[in-house]
Amino acid sequence: MYPQISQISQIIGQGVKPRSFRILREWGIVVFGPPPHILIDAVSPTDLRQAARSIVHGWAPRLLTNANWVEADGYHSYIILTLCRILYTIETGAVGSKRTSVEWARTALTNPWLDLIERAWLVRQTWHQRQPGAISLLAGQSDVTNAFIRYALEQG
Repeated sequence: MYPQISQISQIIGQGVKPRSFRILREWGIVVFGPPPHILIDAVSPTDLRQAARSIVHGWAPRLLTNANWVEADGYHSYIILTLCRILYTIETGAVGSKRTSVEWARTALTNPWLDLIERAWLVRQTWHQRQPGAISLLAGQSDVTNAFIRYALEQG
């Protein structure tokens, strides 16, 4: 007999997130035992939306009070694309990859967010080719990024 979701939650502790269960249930790879969907209850779109709102309200305000994150180009891109994923989940009730979220944003959002998201996506796609000292595609975008963070907070 395998443990059920309530037992797994107790074993793992309070850090368990509905999003993590959804990913594990839908895309988990079986090494031994039954498929994850046998052990893990379905996570509702409402629970995923609530989890996304909780994440944005717990994380985004800290970004607005600490401007140092803009100095790190990769982290700047990570923030923008992660906020895009959060907005995707709030809107659709589903979990999507960064790519899926960017594709969604191209039809659901407008400028200045689209330009910012496209820049962040390009930074992510070309990160391995980056030359030391190269000027970032996100240079000078801190005000727009802060506005995007506030927008995500409003949507959440």
